[in-house]
Amino acid sequence: IGFNKRLVTPQTKGLNRKYIHSSDSDIFKKSQYFYGMQHLDRTKDYIILTEGVFVVILPQMYGASNVICALGTTLSEYQINVLAKLNKQVIVVYDNDDKGIKTMKKVMPLLESNNISAKLLILPNGKDLAEITLELKYGILDYILDNSITYGYYQIQNSINSFNRDLYDLYYKYSTMFDAIKSSVPKSEQESIQLFIDNCFKKGVPLLNVM
Repeated sequence: IGFNKRLVTPQTKGLNRKYIHSSDSDIFKKSQYFYGMQHLDRTKDYIILTEGVFVVILPQMYGASNVICALGTTLSEYQINVLAKLNKQVIVVYDNDDKGIKTMKKVMPLLESNNISAKLLILPNGKDLAEITLELKYGILDYILDNSITYGYYQIQNSINSFNRDLYDLYYKYSTMFDAIKSSVPKSEQESIQLFIDNCFKKGVPLLNVM
């Protein structure tokens, strides 16, 4: 019904897109298809949704079943309906870069608002699913299933990380003042004061909770 091409070298013939799909036609509308659906194992209770047809092919070579991708940056209403009818948990695995995270943040609420059970996998920085697959080979499916989390957990984790970053910034902002206070009290108190500071900031404990 169509073709997909991936640029081997950047900016080939003036193009700066990594993937090039066939244009829509009477028999091919990319918003109505998932690549990899022809290999769907309906006995499995999950679908792994990734980006790029070549990223679909490699995990399948190492035994990861039910890996598919949409032929676009987000999901159409038609594709959402297809996933809903399959009644399987969707595990979203996009690249851990600005574009991938942005797309994931669009897709996850879309799935959940349509009552589709969904999880996501955050890949290590600077690596895509193909690279992880080449490292883990036949362990890639277990890696995906064991490390996927819910979108709610991801949001809370991000909030906690942001909170702790703010605490670190606050700690270093006041570190000179803390050092001055420690040097002004008896040496017998300095260790306990440092422990108190550590509990408040370095461990991410709000000051109010330890007073």
